[in-house]
Amino acid sequence: MTTPGHTPEDISTIATTDQGLVVLTHLWWGAEGPADDPFAADRDQLRAAREKVLALNPALIVPGHGAPFAPSPSTPL
Repeated sequence: MTTPGHTPEDISTIATTDQGLVVLTHLWWGAEGPADDPFAADRDQLRAAREKVLALNPALIVPGHGAPFAPSPSTPL
């Protein structure tokens, strides 16, 4: 799925597992942050792509720079 923001050409890989939907992405660094990607090419695109991924109700997000995490209401947009 296209998910620009971190870079204009970013994609996220989505997999259905026995535990639920898993998204591998560069939209988040990790559950601990940073909330704002300091290297984001376009902050508005990043926020829109994060909303797009969270709307899928993933069970797990595997970020490009940190440990996998289960999204929660406090997951930054």
